[in-house]
Amino acid sequence: SLPEAPGPEPAAGSGDLTTVGAALGTPGYMPPEQADGEAIDGRADVFALGVTLSRVLTDKPNIPGNTSLEKIVATLKGDVRPPAVLDPSLPPELCWIAARALETEAEQRTESAAAMASQLQAYLARAPVPGYRYGRRERALRAARAHPARLLGLVFAAAALALLGVLRDIERRSEERQLKRTEVARSERAALAESQQ
Repeated sequence: SLPEAPGPEPAAGSGDLTTVGAALGTPGYMPPEQADGEAIDGRADVFALGVTLSRVLTDKPNIPGNTSLEKIVATLKGDVRPPAVLDPSLPPELCWIAARALETEAEQRTESAAAMASQLQAYLARAPVPGYRYGRRERALRAARAHPARLLGLVFAAAALALLGVLRDIERRSEERQLKRTEVARSERAALAESQQ
């Protein structure tokens, strides 16, 4: 039988296919150390997971470029856009999880896929995300989400206090008007008495 004819080779720099002599990995998903041909460990997978998470959240690529070569060059330059830049309306905890996974320096990246999974599970369970620093406003919002009945009670208490303040102000103004009318009447009576003398 005749040998099969070889298929057409992909054009250089096209798509996301790995070409002969290129760094092994998918451009746009590999971290800088992998794009540079250095030794990699599990944190390279974390980077790819960060890209995937960000893509799911924003539907936009973290690494710009229309060809594999452009994406590799952008990766080597550290041109990795975090999801908060691509969509500022995203929850800050999710942005932080993805941004930690997308750190261009492997030492600063989330240490393992398991650690990243723990962060995501905590977020989905509305538990504190390990490693994330919550601001005062975020802590208040978390407490409100965790205890909606308590929040409702606080809202009613605040509304009641505000209403009480309004009522006291109305009462004070009414007393002032009554006192003024009394003083005016007293002055009028005194003036009338003087005119009759």
